[in-house]
Amino acid sequence: MSSDYAPDDEALRLYGRYKRAREIEAELRDPVREQAARDLKAGAAVSDLAKLTGLTPEYFRRIARAESVERKRPPTVGKLASGPARQHAAPPPAAPRWEGSPAPRMPGPPAELGLSPVVAALPEGDARLLASQAEAQHPDWGKEVRKELRGVPAEWVKRAIVEAAVQAGYVGVPGGETEK
Repeated sequence: MSSDYAPDDEALRLYGRYKRAREIEAELRDPVREQAARDLKAGAAVSDLAKLTGLTPEYFRRIARAESVERKRPPTVGKLASGPARQHAAPPPAAPRWEGSPAPRMPGPPAELGLSPVVAALPEGDARLLASQAEAQHPDWGKEVRKELRGVPAEWVKRAIVEAAVQAGYVGVPGGETEK
């Protein structure tokens, strides 16, 4: 299915240049790979080839591994590392188990938000869902509300949007008076 789109001359030139560059890159991919394999076997460093071509060092590391090129130095990171950092690294201590003490509660909402107790007590996931529903149904309203909420602590923005949506009649809060 094609559209009625007709690019202007500048766009045609730009797209044409890009397509030619991709075709040239495709033509050069195999010769560059073969030359890199020869150079790596001859002692070239992965980083040198990356700087020369603009390709990533990982691209040349993969070529070196595929060609069984001998490493210039042992690896310092990853599962093949065997240096002192790897030998002496102990796993991090396990987090203490929950003993039944309540999780620290987020401080109450800023007073200037005027959140109802039902909205203030909403779990984060519920607040996120209700806020996104209201903003999806009324995008212009959502932009205006977000402008007004600049400077509100991030953890309260979604609840403030929900409060505004409840007041506007866009959403109902489970367990609240305006539940839809």
